[in-house]
Amino acid sequence: MPRESEAFLRTWRVPETAEYLVARKYTRATLQFPDHLLSEAAKVAVSVQEYCASRDHEVQAYILADTTYNSLSVDEVAAAHVDADCVVHYGRASMTALSRIPAFFVFPTQDLDVDAVASSLSSSTLSSLDTPVLCFLDQPHLHQRPELAAEVARRMEAAGSLSPHWTWPDVPIRQLEPEALTASGAGLASCRAGDEHAQTDAAGDATRGACCAHQGDCSAIAPADSSAGELRAAGYRWSGTEMGAGPVTYIWIGAPDAPALQLLQLTRSTLPWWTLDPTTCTLEEGLPVGVRRLLRRRYALMERARDASIVGVLVGTLGVAGYLGAVEQLCNAAEAAGKKTYTLLMGKPSPAKLANFPEIEVFVLVADPQGQILDCKEYLAPIITHHEAMLAFSPDSEWDESLYRLDFGTDGPAQASQETDATSELALRAAKGLQLTPVATTGAHALTPASAADYLVHKRSWRGVEAPLAGAAPAVPRAAVEGRSGRAAGYQGEPSNL
Repeated sequence: MPRESEAFLRTWRVPETAEYLVARKYTRATLQFPDHLLSEAAKVAVSVQEYCASRDHEVQAYILADTTYNSLSVDEVAAAHVDADCVVHYGRASMTALSRIPAFFVFPTQDLDVDAVASSLSSSTLSSLDTPVLCFLDQPHLHQRPELAAEVARRMEAAGSLSPHWTWPDVPIRQLEPEALTASGAGLASCRAGDEHAQTDAAGDATRGACCAHQGDCSAIAPADSSAGELRAAGYRWSGTEMGAGPVTYIWIGAPDAPALQLLQLTRSTLPWWTLDPTTCTLEEGLPVGVRRLLRRRYALMERARDASIVGVLVGTLGVAGYLGAVEQLCNAAEAAGKKTYTLLMGKPSPAKLANFPEIEVFVLVADPQGQILDCKEYLAPIITHHEAMLAFSPDSEWDESLYRLDFGTDGPAQASQETDATSELALRAAKGLQLTPVATTGAHALTPASAADYLVHKRSWRGVEAPLAGAAPAVPRAAVEGRSGRAAGYQGEPSNL
């Protein structure tokens, strides 16, 4: 048995993790930790192996320290390097659908003062609300969700408040199977990572093709373990109350900088919001000013992307189900809009990496909804989301904050009209910031580049290796010439007095 204390085993859910590995006969498991939890990684890995050994099952545990993209999503790329059967994910998680490998999730735990929080929630302001309420708890506090919900209901009943219907969304599922296996109806016992490629039958392929534009947060595609009428957002699940069914009040209890809170507020910015920080038990009303400012900036970047002619599609995930369909959808929409695309796969994007592509005028990041780069001020070219790109590439689309989303979405391919009129072409060039100057010899117009990217596109002379396949005439063979020998400080044959 593990040598650590009972509190340690309970905090890191070592018995549940071992049961998950033993029941599925997994022998190679990767334990993924965010940076701030790495100090405990070695003890957790040893405890998991010892607990499995006590059940007569040997498990080789590998620690994943530096995630390929972001710590909220399952790092299937790193897990594939050791041919792992599954990933045990520690810390906050986005809970998006997986594409290749199953995962087990261990959320952080942080106790809150139930009495103080319940006292703030049952205040006269919230108790007088006449609309349904959705009350979200941050992932570290989910273990106290039933206790807090019961205490709030008791206090409101004692005060005689005619409170509306309160719903407490939860993250009931702490393990996910790959999209291919859940779509084809494969059982949990056969969900081995080594067997998943054999499960891709015709029915599974058809199902995956139908949901390529969806993600784990999208309620339009429900897996087999979800009930009818279940709604989802940011990994949470609940029933019966959503913004489309009428006015709803949203309450967040947790860290004010939690990634899930930002996703919820950006995608539900038109609804009433209350936030409560458990550390201070202060209740604040309204959407933060920073969220409003961020939405206005996202709108400006979307409009800027409309005028871009060269688009870079950044693949920011290899684990979220449907990412290939989203990339293909973006490329088709950009082509229909008359834009040229480059697909780039580089791990975590950074300003230095993207600066190597000065010709690209806008980047589209296909990534986990909670792993988007929304603040791109340090980048030379703006970075937009899949939803923003589909709006920018469609000439008839309009910006609507109530429909804003960060997942892959269900946006259809853009249909761009083919304009052949010369006046429209001149207007397009003018919108791109290019100056038109007359050419004396032909009477036509020449393009004067207004930026370094425009210069590389229109003025550079290098067009690639001159080969017959590129249109050049075959070169005359020449004999090889022996070059210099020696060191740069003094090649052989050079005068010694130089």
